Amino acid sequence: MKLDGLKAWKDLPMTAEGRAFSGTAVYETSLDWNEACGPAVLDLGRVDMIADVRVNGEKAGVLWATPYRIDISEWVKPGRT
Repeated sequence: MKLDGLKAWKDLPMTAEGRAFSGTAVYETSLDWNEACGPAVLDLGRVDMIADVRVNGEKAGVLWATPYRIDISEWVKPGRT
């Protein structure tokens, strides 16, 4: 599953202070899923450092090296999640 339309934090329009930001950024999205869709694999593409992945409020894992991909089937729920 690929989530289109998300922008990287660094690509968002910001002030000079925003471009110098160093800290944590949070990305959120939702999707339609059911078991017939098969495994729910989240592919984050390029990540500059580390990703702490949470699905429906539950910690799914920490990704710190390529590929930044994780099976989140255990945490997604049928329907809009």
